[in-house]
Amino acid sequence: MAARVGICANPSMVAAQLLRARETWPQDVWARTGRVQLASAFIASLLAGKWTGMGETEA
Repeated sequence: MAARVGICANPSMVAAQLLRARETWPQDVWARTGRVQLASAFIASLLAGKWTGMGETEA
């Protein structure tokens, strides 16, 4: 990951938090999850009026 985005993975990153949620929350919660967005992408989606992606550094 460091070679691709310039930083090493750590527990505070979104991917690590999503994995923890998937492993600790009830199975039906994760099964019903259609999309996950960070706050920055959510604001961009509101402004654009459609779903927007997030950058590699936020993934």
